[in-house]
Amino acid sequence: MGLVPQELHDRLARFHKQMYIIFKKKKAKPNLLPFQRKILSWLRKHPDWIIANTDKNLRPCCIEYTRYIEYCLKHLCNDKLYTIISKAEARTEANRLWSEIMEWTVEGRKKNALTDMDVKYICKHANENFLDPHGYFYGMFKVHKKTLSTRPVCSDCASITNPVGQWVDIMLQPIMQKMPTYFKDSFAFKELVSDLVVPIGGRLFTADAVQMYSYIDTDAALAVICPYLRSMEKEFGHYHAPTLIRALEIVMKNNIMKFGDIYVKQESGTATGKPPAPGWATIFEGLH
Repeated sequence: MGLVPQELHDRLARFHKQMYIIFKKKKAKPNLLPFQRKILSWLRKHPDWIIANTDKNLRPCCIEYTRYIEYCLKHLCNDKLYTIISKAEARTEANRLWSEIMEWTVEGRKKNALTDMDVKYICKHANENFLDPHGYFYGMFKVHKKTLSTRPVCSDCASITNPVGQWVDIMLQPIMQKMPTYFKDSFAFKELVSDLVVPIGGRLFTADAVQMYSYIDTDAALAVICPYLRSMEKEFGHYHAPTLIRALEIVMKNNIMKFGDIYVKQESGTATGKPPAPGWATIFEGLH
């Protein structure tokens, strides 16, 4: 590689000089109200309080650090859904997952189920995420409920299985949208019911599936979804059923999360926070 031409250095110097002229440092007037600045100052001095997320996009909330931990541990101590494992066991699981993902990409490419770009993207990000391979557990507070509770969520964006999960999500989207129970969002639902005429004596009611994601048994869901994927492979035509099913198993049966200094493996239930989780749950409920 040759030396950088002097002309390039000169142009960069002139560019930086003009930028410094245009963008001068100056003290800006804050746009926060006095009470907001006072709250921020108070939070800096009280690390025993933290800012947490809320469900339904209802903005952040503030809660005592110890109470936040207690709410999260209520979920993680449910031995029907989660198992606490050691750091060494978590690392062993990561090594196994990396090998399974690499093997899956090779087989998928041989069967033309994965493109070269798919393999390149999945391998690149799986390798990048290998140093810190697992998701992070956190709780979202349901402040819209009368009794305060939390939704368990896994921050999965940098886990070793995330790139496979993104591919699975793309494959499941067309299938999910064909389910009779599917609608895009609350606006689409409003359009569905806007012309509904309730007869005299009729009643409208709503129902809520409490912790639906957590209690969709993983093996039961696979037993329903996998045969459907095989039977509909030719009709949809955009996926290879064995490759997609294997990817589902890798992603949904290997949800390992870190919370503070503990590692937890989800034994059953939808891996909330994984990219294909909404599609997985919608297809399962739609088939029922």
